[in-house]
Amino acid sequence: MQYIQTTSREAAYYFALEDYLMENAIEPVFLLWQTEPTIMLGRYQNIYTEVQPQFLDQKEVDIVRRRTGGGTIFTDKGAFQFTYVVPKTRQDIDFKTFMDPIVQALSALGANVEYNSRNDLTLNGKKVSGNAQCIGEKTVLHHGSLLFDTTGETLARFLKLPKYKMKAKGITSVRQRTTTIRPSLTHDMDADAFKKALLQQVQPQSVRTLTEQEERAVQQLADEKYRSKKWTFGRNPKCEIEIEDDFGAGHIVIRLNMAKGVIADCSIEGDFFANGNVAALEEALIGVPLVRKQLEQAIQSFAVFPIYQMTSDYFIDLLLAK
Repeated sequence: MQYIQTTSREAAYYFALEDYLMENAIEPVFLLWQTEPTIMLGRYQNIYTEVQPQFLDQKEVDIVRRRTGGGTIFTDKGAFQFTYVVPKTRQDIDFKTFMDPIVQALSALGANVEYNSRNDLTLNGKKVSGNAQCIGEKTVLHHGSLLFDTTGETLARFLKLPKYKMKAKGITSVRQRTTTIRPSLTHDMDADAFKKALLQQVQPQSVRTLTEQEERAVQQLADEKYRSKKWTFGRNPKCEIEIEDDFGAGHIVIRLNMAKGVIADCSIEGDFFANGNVAALEEALIGVPLVRKQLEQAIQSFAVFPIYQMTSDYFIDLLLAK
């Protein structure tokens, strides 16, 4: 596995680098990086339900949407992000393969983290790491957060806590859900020392930096996609029908506009993960009436249903239970 050294503190840069590596990496790659204060949205989330409204149009904190599903997180210099980009060997999402090395590394440093739910790691029952994943044509991207020394007060200031999470987890604030890794370490260390120690545990076989050509390509990707308001703010359409559901592997919101008895517009949002192209699923529903047989015909071309751990029958049941 190859470790790529980087110096940027911008999330948009790293998401563009991940995109670039998914298309061009010829061997497994590992990244370990930090950001300035940043709100990272999951790909399918509505920015207006996740972020405190006073921070939507200001420069105090950066807001960036990543390409993977999952929930919104806040990161700063007190947190780390790690990334794996590896050749694809399977079609379905697999968190454990990539989280196991991080669990082992943290345990070796004294932080005995545990799995909790589909994609989180916890210390003493509180979240210290969230993970997300997507599968490309040739590669798998897995990335995760590590709350090293980020305060709960900062998290709560920027992020809303969706009501469905409050109800499901029996909590009342972002602060109540999270803790940090640093107090659990065998030996106290600052962020730089923690990064060095974690890399020693992960043990990449080689280390390199980007070439000038690679750097230009990554910056162009960042400009065209991850730094753009169009990508970050998304569609967020008004709707006539809103269907909301917790289905075990995530939360989903389906918004529909109807015209002359058929679906005229469709938006699928939530903190779920994707097995495929969710935008293609939205497009497949345009022009289809809310009738089971026609809905089945519209989505029968998906060999694997695009929403992780949801079946097409369950999805149609949601649409018809409006």
